[in-house]
Amino acid sequence: MMRRIGRLLGSADATKYLWLLNIGMAVASFMAFRHQYGGDLWSYTALADGILHGDYSMWWWLGEDIPDTFRNPGYPLFLAVFRVFTTSLLPVQVAQFLLYFLSLVIIHRLIAKLGGSTLASNLFLLLVLPSLQLPYMVTTIFPEILTMFLISAFIWVDWNWSTGWKRAIALGLLVGLISQCRSTVMLFPLAWLIGSRLWARRKPGWGEAGVFILLFVATIMPYSLWNLKHHGVLKPVPIEGGGGVLHMGWWAGKIPGHTEHWYWGNFAIHELYQATPRDSIAGNIAAYEAEWAAIDSSLRPLLTATDSAMLRAQGPAMFRTYNTAYTSAREKALVAATLRHVVDEPWYTIKWKAYSAIRLWVTGIDTEAYRRAGLTGRLTMLYPFLSSLVIFLLFITLVPWAMWTYRELPRRYLPLLLWVIYFGMVNIPFVIQARYTVPVRLLMLALIALSMERLVMSCRKRSVEGG
Repeated sequence: MMRRIGRLLGSADATKYLWLLNIGMAVASFMAFRHQYGGDLWSYTALADGILHGDYSMWWWLGEDIPDTFRNPGYPLFLAVFRVFTTSLLPVQVAQFLLYFLSLVIIHRLIAKLGGSTLASNLFLLLVLPSLQLPYMVTTIFPEILTMFLISAFIWVDWNWSTGWKRAIALGLLVGLISQCRSTVMLFPLAWLIGSRLWARRKPGWGEAGVFILLFVATIMPYSLWNLKHHGVLKPVPIEGGGGVLHMGWWAGKIPGHTEHWYWGNFAIHELYQATPRDSIAGNIAAYEAEWAAIDSSLRPLLTATDSAMLRAQGPAMFRTYNTAYTSAREKALVAATLRHVVDEPWYTIKWKAYSAIRLWVTGIDTEAYRRAGLTGRLTMLYPFLSSLVIFLLFITLVPWAMWTYRELPRRYLPLLLWVIYFGMVNIPFVIQARYTVPVRLLMLALIALSMERLVMSCRKRSVEGG
């Protein structure tokens, strides 16, 4: 069977058909979901329009001084380029469609550069086909597809360009741009330097490392200076957000079925893993609400007339942007409350975050919604869950096996594996969002394909040796 699979998928004809299937699947997904923009549409487009009006704010149209506190400017700048010409979202979606395919092409070609054969490249294309979460993200107004493309470009430069100052400049600029799309990437340059110095095929010299860091800092400095001017702090990430997703990320396992109304309106689904007894949920919700009420009460004296104007204008799909003092105090209060809970309930924290580490890669199912749904609804929930679960299981079994069996692979896998591990680790403390790992899913599939190729080779060898 392995010989047949190898012959079938190891041909150039198979490559053509798999590319045609992937293009057809992506086009079909684009047409089916072109009106699915995602829940953050207003905030990103409002920031893009604010940039074009010379005011980095979601509330520029109020005529009040309400500088943004919540988002890095990378993706809003990307949107602003298109909104110079039109407010239609179709050009953005088309651009993201092209960026998605460029990412596919880069990773497909990179597999050969990493030593993979046509079989590995075709296995990669085959694995992309059922991963509908990837083309689905193309039409949404989220930074995931842009981030995916920038990470693919970073890896291409990292592996293919010879060491030197040109490579250092390109990598520094790329990781700086990536961090302005996803602030969680801010620590990746350190992870890359450590990993590259210890295991990479082309270890950067100290001069190259210095240029890399210098260009990365230069890229993030404009936004840092903007924060200093408007919020009084030299910070390369927004002054809020981390505390909120940290706090909700801890509580989500205790309050399934509850929608918080204090911050973003996040809903905690009933997960497959029940982290708390059902009879404790009502009490947990009451404790959660009481904690938020106390935080909110302590912050009220910091509200200003400008905040009141913003609140009067706020609609259900809009993020609230408060003044700097209020926002900073709330951020500190949410982080402090979460750390207290971690100390008070370490066992729950360990179990819930271990589950989170898996769910970041597996599309979740709301068990209560599943119970109420009909056949079509259940199938719609089951497919992304099962397909992403199979991919995750293949990754955690085949990739470690290949790396252990073939000792030259860890160095080859490093450019891809470093990004996958980093995204998996850095998002664990926060709210579970499987889309946060979308930018590195192609890398994950490439690693599985390369490892599957080794498995086929191993089976062939055993078959020949067995006569």
